Amino acid sequence: MTAYAIGDVHAHLDQLLQLLDAIKYDRNQDELWFVGDFINRGEQSLETLRFVMELGSSAKTVIGNHDFSLMVQGFGLDKGRVKKTVAQILKEKDAGKIVDWLCQMPLAVEDERRKIMMTHAGVYPFWSRKELNELNCQYQNAMQGKKSDKKDFLQAVYRNGKGIWKKDGKFLEKMCFTVNACTRMRYLNPDHSLDFDAKMPPAERNPKLACWFDKFAEKMDKDWQDWKIVFGHWAALGIYIKPQYACIDGGAAWGGKLVAFDLDHWQIAAEIAC
Repeated sequence: MTAYAIGDVHAHLDQLLQLLDAIKYDRNQDELWFVGDFINRGEQSLETLRFVMELGSSAKTVIGNHDFSLMVQGFGLDKGRVKKTVAQILKEKDAGKIVDWLCQMPLAVEDERRKIMMTHAGVYPFWSRKELNELNCQYQNAMQGKKSDKKDFLQAVYRNGKGIWKKDGKFLEKMCFTVNACTRMRYLNPDHSLDFDAKMPPAERNPKLACWFDKFAEKMDKDWQDWKIVFGHWAALGIYIKPQYACIDGGAAWGGKLVAFDLDHWQIAAEIAC
């Protein structure tokens, strides 16, 4: 059995199906891992959501920032920024089912046998693996409550906040930071806070900003030793593979490539132009 991680699909279902053909995907034998951002940019947001949902337990998924926005807006929040794509999805008969599915989706998935962690955007460098798992569990617990409680929780965490991690901070402040780190992070400021604006390739960044993965390598907690991280989210970084981490966002959102990454051999298995 091979496990393949799929980069940010961004509503390119046709290319996703071509990619699965290219790797000779066998649902009975192989695992698919999705780094999130199933919607927007392309023309098949709804179709992509339905396809991945139908995969059921044969697919491991984490929520991306675009998916998170859809979920929030499915609760009637952030009404002023609803995109046409999202508005169309929320008009569908199965909109409630889609939003419920997103509510079940974690911020992080780990495979202890392979020693691989997957998030949409990365791992905050000053977290141990234990801390990330605990925060992910707390997030998932908050998303299992009553609809009104979930709505209140999402309203509290769907914002920039201060972007500063405080280990002894209040619960909702920590959850806000965790959501942003796992779904939106690219660069850190000199005080180690999250930068919410910079999206450029590392070579073009302000030298005061640090790529999260560079700081991670510098500050890595001992319980990350021998573990690898796979993530997407950063189209301007592109395919960027190192021994301990791999960005597999091939820029499908902007006419780039959709990528299948072989997690067992830590290499690109196939790519399809979008």
